[in-house]
Amino acid sequence: LAEVSWTGDTTFRRSSIRDRLGQVAANSDKLTIMTNTLATKVLLCKSAKDVVAYGVSVAPGAKLPIAQGFRGKQKLNETRIIARREVIVSAGVFPSPCYNLSGIGDSAQLYKFGIPSIVHRPGVGSNLQDNDEVPAFWELKQNFTDPVPFGEAFSTSAHSTSLEPDIDTYFVSDQWPGFVHGTSYCGSWYIC
Repeated sequence: LAEVSWTGDTTFRRSSIRDRLGQVAANSDKLTIMTNTLATKVLLCKSAKDVVAYGVSVAPGAKLPIAQGFRGKQKLNETRIIARREVIVSAGVFPSPCYNLSGIGDSAQLYKFGIPSIVHRPGVGSNLQDNDEVPAFWELKQNFTDPVPFGEAFSTSAHSTSLEPDIDTYFVSDQWPGFVHGTSYCGSWYIC
């Protein structure tokens, strides 16, 4: 089990890594946060000794299959971002196939999909499964700031004036095709 890292101050305002990254991006040209952008591939360079990531390929405006209601293939307008120093991949659970599309995974599986194998790692892209969603409710005796702003999440929409991405679909169940409660596909392997 994991918990979102955050703290609440004496005015009950939340403080988290999300807030810190927003502050850095607003006050510096050293960090750019790209919302509504899908990472499609880690760009790799293979030398005689090692494999090094030198950038990422992204598709601005594209969405994960779950976010676009599994409506089939998207036409991606991809662009490359080249790193000056290092590439840090922190994509979470849903975009795991990004590694496979980059050529990292079981060589035989990659070959079946016409993807050149750059790094043979049989475990990458296997045992992918849906995450169960279980609500938890509790009552507290004192004021408390939750790390998830439910009020804002449910009030946002495609026409919102808020700069925050609309996260309503992540909290409201049964609102899109493919949503299944408590399902797990252990041992499955896929590429989007």
